[in-house]
Amino acid sequence: MDKKGFESVLTSLALLSIFLIIILFPGCGTSKLNRKTDKDISIANKLPAPKMIGFFPKLPCPKTNWLKNDNVKEICSVSDCIAGGPEDWIEKREHNELGFFNNEEKMKKVLDNEEEKYNFYAYKLYPFKLINKKVEDVPISIDLKEDISDYEFLGFDIVCKSSSAFFECSPLACNLLYKIYPVNQYCLIDNLENAYKYYLDIEIQRCEPGPYYLFEVYRKKKK
Repeated sequence: MDKKGFESVLTSLALLSIFLIIILFPGCGTSKLNRKTDKDISIANKLPAPKMIGFFPKLPCPKTNWLKNDNVKEICSVSDCIAGGPEDWIEKREHNELGFFNNEEKMKKVLDNEEEKYNFYAYKLYPFKLINKKVEDVPISIDLKEDISDYEFLGFDIVCKSSSAFFECSPLACNLLYKIYPVNQYCLIDNLENAYKYYLDIEIQRCEPGPYYLFEVYRKKKK
């Protein structure tokens, strides 16, 4: 066999080796980061659909000096620890069992004709909770069909509920976890893949006792 023929054989063997590697190890050549992203997308596509659980009015809450994140412009958390609502809304008993309002009309009844002071929010809740590193299904009896076409989607929030009848802290803002998990200008998470990934991870931060819930946050557009 001459030199040219020998080189041709080597080339063929090399191509055959590459082909066998691709067949036997389909993940080879894909970075770990990309494989993880593909897995996140796959998981997100399998999540049960969130249910709309109500509305809530909140006072505008622009970023303050204690929040050391140049990306955040305002706090739009589900929790009212920082982004607060009307002081006496519970006493007026217009809210539903989860602490939200079933429609804008009920929400406006607790505002004492001061609607212009508040931003109107709408929330969707995923029907599961994270506790002790396990995701468990949670039945949600509320599934509103209100039109929120005049609301804009702001992002996802992770919220705990341990001892109160209603939802409590939003660790991204309340516990400063925006320092660990990237957030957008509303101190929320932009996309579902990242939101679910951070949701599964957040328990190790030991900032709240849990369990943890995943929300979609919407706000009414200004005219």
